[in-house]
Amino acid sequence: MSKDRARDCKARFFFDFFDWADYQRASQNRRVILFDRNTSRIPEAGGRGVFLLATKKLSEKGIKTLQPKEGRYSVPDGEGLRLYVYPEGSNRAKRWESRISFRGTEIRISLGTWPGVSLDRARELHTQYRAEAEAGRDPRDLKKPAPEPEQKQTFEVLFWDWFEAKAPGWKEYHKYQTRNIGNLHVVPLFGKLAPATVRPVDVKRIITPLMQEKPTTGHKVLGIVSRVFRYGVALGIVPSDPCRDLRGVVPPKPKVVHRAALTDPADIGELMWGIDNFPFSSRVVCRALRFAALTAARPTEVVKASWEEIDLDAAVWTIPPERMKRGREHRVPLSHQALELLNEQMATAGDSPWVFPSPRGRGRSISSNACLFALREMGWEKETMTLHGFRGMFSTTANESGLWGWDLIEEQLSHEEKNAVRAAYNHAEYFKRRQQMMQWYADWLDARRDEAGQRKTRMDAQAPEKPNVA
Repeated sequence: MSKDRARDCKARFFFDFFDWADYQRASQNRRVILFDRNTSRIPEAGGRGVFLLATKKLSEKGIKTLQPKEGRYSVPDGEGLRLYVYPEGSNRAKRWESRISFRGTEIRISLGTWPGVSLDRARELHTQYRAEAEAGRDPRDLKKPAPEPEQKQTFEVLFWDWFEAKAPGWKEYHKYQTRNIGNLHVVPLFGKLAPATVRPVDVKRIITPLMQEKPTTGHKVLGIVSRVFRYGVALGIVPSDPCRDLRGVVPPKPKVVHRAALTDPADIGELMWGIDNFPFSSRVVCRALRFAALTAARPTEVVKASWEEIDLDAAVWTIPPERMKRGREHRVPLSHQALELLNEQMATAGDSPWVFPSPRGRGRSISSNACLFALREMGWEKETMTLHGFRGMFSTTANESGLWGWDLIEEQLSHEEKNAVRAAYNHAEYFKRRQQMMQWYADWLDARRDEAGQRKTRMDAQAPEKPNVA
């Protein structure tokens, strides 16, 4: 072979060693020139030995002319880069493949499809992969996508992930309470922290002020935070629960203290007289307090009462399960006094869905705090009477009267009945008796209120007249 022809081959062809069978297959495309490695001459047909195969390199124009056949076939570009042409109808059509020898093994790497990956780009990628292999690095690692930057995981995100995962199995009351504690305390205190970096000393520093101010709330928050951390441990987000190491370090959980309630009939009379006669800025609050006394319902059940729950004709208030602490429907019998109150309230409530709408806007109900402030405005301190105290007031009065069974009273308070058969019997048979009990209690409250009013009248009559200062 002349030097000029050799230079021409180097510029236009790539070279590799093949046997005769390879030559026969390649020569079908008429794109090959075969030379004997020793003589540099074109061998005779059926020749033996190893030959130098010079194949013309690909071009963009040439790739366009490649037509699909019945089966897949490939066209080499040199040094292990090949273009595969697939049968008509294939979604890959023409695909690049890089063949590279790495640690004694041939590996094949797909480079994408043409024309999305051009000829120049395919050669560039192939060169990169070969360089990696020659440097002793696995070229397949270049195909692995770069790891996406990790999103900053905050405790707030972890808390709401935990809430969404666990809430479907909770009762509505527990779901409502946990969401409120999360919004009011957990997220403001811990939300911006990175869970994996939180230490026990960090939790202690954050939770101690709340525990000193509100011990019960503080322990509730700590319990929720601990459960969120344990959820993070299960997901592999945090190594451990830092709250578990605070046992014996934070103040102990306070003992259950029953909410203050009036039990003396004279004091109860004073309370009921005050509710009816105190110059409240809003009569809605006055009626809500009286309704709480007449039904012995929980404060949240009273302030969120809606008209769709009230059946005035049947004289019953049906509280749905999602609003009950125990997660079951509760039917409250309504006395004549309660029905009269509701009729008065309906005349002033307008088109609000709430029985006790907020004076600040028709779209919401009054709050428990509004009722609590009213009690304080009347002069009843938290050590003496609370909103929850209306329930204790009813329970003590009904139990001490000796007229009503303990099970009737507990059913009215919606306390959980441990015996399922007995509970079913209570719901089915005791409602009429509960109607009688609540009517008796409403009459008893009116009697104590009237007695308190009479005492005030006598005291006013006996008080000395104020001197007339000219």
